[in-house]
Amino acid sequence: MVGEECAVLEQDKGEYYRFRIMRVYPLFSRLQHIMKYYSRLPFAFPENRLILPSWDQVRAPLLVAVSVVLVAGLEAGLVLHFRVGLSPSDSSCAEGFYRLVDAPIRRGALVAACLPSGAAQQGLARGYLAVGDCPGGAEAVLKVVMGLPGDAVEVEREWIAVNGARLPRSATVARDSAGRALAHVPWGSRAVAADEVWLFGLNDRRSWDSRYFGPVPLRELQGVVQPVLTW
Repeated sequence: MVGEECAVLEQDKGEYYRFRIMRVYPLFSRLQHIMKYYSRLPFAFPENRLILPSWDQVRAPLLVAVSVVLVAGLEAGLVLHFRVGLSPSDSSCAEGFYRLVDAPIRRGALVAACLPSGAAQQGLARGYLAVGDCPGGAEAVLKVVMGLPGDAVEVEREWIAVNGARLPRSATVARDSAGRALAHVPWGSRAVAADEVWLFGLNDRRSWDSRYFGPVPLRELQGVVQPVLTW
């Protein structure tokens, strides 16, 4: 909150008054006005000068700014030199830093993938996805590959099966955590096409994955990811 203080610095009743008006700002600066008023003149002469902030005033904001720059620089360096990204909280994996690795796409692999345009737009609109550098303008998702080309994927209300083996914690829910209706793929079995995969996040029932938006083209997979640091 800004306030003003006024104090007489010196005076000569026959000649002048010299006084100070101090405008106090809460964080960075105080602007000091030194005014000299001569009794024989109808106005005062300003002698303005800027008081620099003290260390106590700037220490906390400076430390915050330096910390933000260091964290941003560290993340940028990791991304550029080690192909590392920060994963949002996702039911498929723990939150943390993950790096892309040169590894084949296998069942059970954790991968980064861009979603098809329709799914990406829905994810952005509903807040499931943040803005990112995928073609649809959304971030990549981290999901587990469970359905490979040639597999039989069966989706039912209470479970999902791949080649006849039911996946744990794979029931399909009707509404998201905000109470909005969730569309899902049609119930039943289908063969996975040669150019697509089915991605799931089965760590908890909140995962928004292929049971809702369907298969993902293989060309949209950025690669297999491994954790660098998780929490």
